[in-house]
Amino acid sequence: MPEHFWIVYIVGASILFPLRWRHVVRAKPLPKVLSWLDFCWVANILCNIGLYLIVLHGCIRQSGSFLHALSADSVRKVAFCTCWGVATGPLACAAVALRNALVFHDVDNMVSVFIHLCPSLLMFTLRWHAVKVASTWPTFFHLDYFDSIEPWSDIYLKSVVAYWIWFVPFTLWMATCGLKMPSKGLDTVFHSLMRGSNPVAKILGWSKEEQDERAKKNDFTIPSVLIYMLMHAVAVCTSMLVSIACWVSMYIHAFACLA
Repeated sequence: MPEHFWIVYIVGASILFPLRWRHVVRAKPLPKVLSWLDFCWVANILCNIGLYLIVLHGCIRQSGSFLHALSADSVRKVAFCTCWGVATGPLACAAVALRNALVFHDVDNMVSVFIHLCPSLLMFTLRWHAVKVASTWPTFFHLDYFDSIEPWSDIYLKSVVAYWIWFVPFTLWMATCGLKMPSKGLDTVFHSLMRGSNPVAKILGWSKEEQDERAKKNDFTIPSVLIYMLMHAVAVCTSMLVSIACWVSMYIHAFACLA
């Protein structure tokens, strides 16, 4: 039943995230724990924290506490719109772009499908089954602000702002400390991509021999980081346009989830 899907999401994260952590810690030749700093992971972690706080507030309902601020529609509206833009935009599009496959015996594939697709499914249940959700869980979910949501200013703009709040510090870290992580025994998503498809090699004019040599030594440059992150930003901000279409039409949202 759609009104209970948020529970499935929390339980799924509580099971799959520790399993994924175990895998990235034991990954060879380098542990991949730093992949959790990637935007998709940060978004899912914050979404789970938000849900836990909503449940905690619904159970405690203590005025004057930090949790009491969550009862304000203005706060919940901003949080929902931001989650909507990220979940139905870049996360859902990444599921298609990365060709995520639901392989039950492969934890890594299961987790990848989960973090990219399930947030959009969660938003689907909250948006298109709002009456059921609110009536079933009245102390947890207040969804009566939907009529006041402006897609461009509330969803797109807030989602883009949230992305850039992640983008700036992550890019600064990646261009300084992050580049050196393999030499310290830790892998990053950036280094993994550069050793594989390397989307920036042609832009920088690297020959095949130079690509292979840099991949072998994990020797990449600040310009390669900046170009990669610029491509990431363009892809994410463009994919967030899909979230507007999903907000307007349940059928488009359903198609995006099934695609």
